[in-house]
Amino acid sequence: MVGTSWSDPPELLKQKSHVTYLGTATEKSGVLSIDVENGNDKLALRCKRTKLRAARATAVRAYHADIDGCGDDGRWIPESTKPLVALRCSDPEEWDQIAFAPTPGIEWVVLSDDCLAGGGWRAVTTDGTIAKPRATGKAYNGVGEP
Repeated sequence: MVGTSWSDPPELLKQKSHVTYLGTATEKSGVLSIDVENGNDKLALRCKRTKLRAARATAVRAYHADIDGCGDDGRWIPESTKPLVALRCSDPEEWDQIAFAPTPGIEWVVLSDDCLAGGGWRAVTTDGTIAKPRATGKAYNGVGEP
């Protein structure tokens, strides 16, 4: 996973390569254990089937209109989300927001700037493009023009 901001150069927002990991996947008591490696790079995921809610692929993050000051975890615009069943995984060393869902898939979108700090699941675009993560203008922070 590579963190980028919307203001980063476009080349940072494009897929650069594929990395192949080999290993095993075993299931026991409702937990899928995925243990893979590529040379010295190892990944151990523990996954469970769970219900998530995901925003549409073009949804953007924005401040809540009724929160004044810092501590806003944000909201989706449009606000509607769709329930889905996903394989939610954790890697105790690195990530806490990784999941696998039916095509086209989902992504964890998080903003952490100024007083807005929060994220949520969003569907991936069907054409592989990266949708912008945040609203702009009035829709973003409640002031100015949308």
